[in-house]
Amino acid sequence: MSSWSIWKATQIRYLDLFSGCGGFSLGLESSGAKLAFAIERSGMAAETFMRNLVRPDMSDLEWLAYQELDTQRQMESGLVIGDIATVRGHSGVASALEEMELDLVVGGPPCQGFSLAGRRNSNDRRNSLVWDFLDYVELASPKFVIIENV
Repeated sequence: MSSWSIWKATQIRYLDLFSGCGGFSLGLESSGAKLAFAIERSGMAAETFMRNLVRPDMSDLEWLAYQELDTQRQMESGLVIGDIATVRGHSGVASALEEMELDLVVGGPPCQGFSLAGRRNSNDRRNSLVWDFLDYVELASPKFVIIENV
């Protein structure tokens, strides 16, 4: 049996960090994977993610109400809007990650703070986001990790 056949035969459950509009998730979902939940800080990107991958039929009023839900309820619905370090500090998130038995953690932390094309500011908060990503990997203990520095 090829590795593609194994992938298709098993429904992979994954966590999407720095999900943006959902590029990683779109590819994973189209190959049969199942989103546990995603975390995105930008409200605009999160809205696109929601409408493309979680609730395509969501109305504008429902989206406004969704943004007011607490972290736990957002996580249960599939998308948490917030900074990943702040979200990780929520007690329900840490325990849920330990219990979910995720197969994959995927994400694209930004590199603007240390990129050769950027300012290379050692005090830029974005420089430590890759470590926040790895904190989630440690909590979730997935079988696989995909990280793309964007």
